[in-house]
Amino acid sequence: MHNDRDHDRETVFHERINKLKKEGYRGFTIASEAGSEWEIKITATDPAGKVLTSGGETKEEAFNKMIDLIDNVLDG
Repeated sequence: MHNDRDHDRETVFHERINKLKKEGYRGFTIASEAGSEWEIKITATDPAGKVLTSGGETKEEAFNKMIDLIDNVLDG
């Protein structure tokens, strides 16, 4: 069952994904995207040289995981 709360969360994630792709997110920018038959890997870096990598079966999943990772690293 789909509700407004789930829809709002999805909208926020899509906005963050678009921001990450276009201009970066919380100081991190996409350094590379690589894909295979099984997984998409994304690497992001910040100006201090910190490197984060995430992956997923789809680009959307990989970008969602990257956003979660960035939030966890910065807020953790």
